[in-house]
Amino acid sequence: MASNILLCDICNLRSLSNPSVHWCQDCDEALCSNCEEYHALSKSSKGHSIIPINEYQNLPSFVANIKHLCEKHSEKYQNYCQIHKCPICYKCIQEHGECGKSIFPLEDVVKYQNASQSFHTLTKNVADLEVKIGRMENDRKNNLTEVINRCKAGRKKIHDFRLKVNNHLDTIEQGLIKELQDGEFKCNQKIKEILNRLSELEQEVSNCKSTLQSMKMHASDLQVFFAMPQIKKQLSDKENELNCLHSDDFLVTLGIDTKIEAILVDVKRFGAFSIKAIPSSKEFTETESRQVNSEPFSEFGQCLYSCSVR
Repeated sequence: MASNILLCDICNLRSLSNPSVHWCQDCDEALCSNCEEYHALSKSSKGHSIIPINEYQNLPSFVANIKHLCEKHSEKYQNYCQIHKCPICYKCIQEHGECGKSIFPLEDVVKYQNASQSFHTLTKNVADLEVKIGRMENDRKNNLTEVINRCKAGRKKIHDFRLKVNNHLDTIEQGLIKELQDGEFKCNQKIKEILNRLSELEQEVSNCKSTLQSMKMHASDLQVFFAMPQIKKQLSDKENELNCLHSDDFLVTLGIDTKIEAILVDVKRFGAFSIKAIPSSKEFTETESRQVNSEPFSEFGQCLYSCSVR
């Protein structure tokens, strides 16, 4: 892009610093208002194409850098070499002596390029490419929305399934705890019944002991003789009952289902997640850019060449 502030090239040669307001496309020079007026009246330059300097500044740099003067000879380009695909001045013709009929007047080659079919096609390709970019942008945005929604649905699916797993584990956990509590209650009840009866037997045996001590101190031999069999029978009955009360110990064991234990070992992932690149359902039509000839003026050159052959 040209500089935002340009000085008049003519005034600059006169060591003056006047801001430019116009640009001569034929001379590649910036002009102030006074020099532009003289430029338009001069016989040698009154037919030149002059544009406002701000329009020149708006040109892309690669366009603005295309000069109208030969960089080697500082002469205005007058011809175009079809073989070398370059503009040439009258001094360059000697270097293109072998090009012969492939050299055409530059004015004829570049005339009406803004209205040419190639320029029209190129303009259409730009518009088509803008439409294609817009469609592809919308397609990517839609895909982004779809990805976000799918991931959101995936997180909900994980959460919902986790709740189901939690609820199921809670249910079977409560079932096992209830079984454990019921077993504990039955064991406690059975053991407490035995303990209560043992306490009663202990008291009854203690009474027998007291009776024997009392008999020893106060009963007659006759009384002791006939009372001893009764006490012996009582002790025998109590011993038999004690033997009946004697039972195996209650041993409580708890085992976790192997399928649940396997979760901690075998289940390494909660699920599977993948991203696949699949062809888009949208089809984007190719522009006609491939039909545009990449060699400028080649169609015109071929036409001139065929005409010259005839």
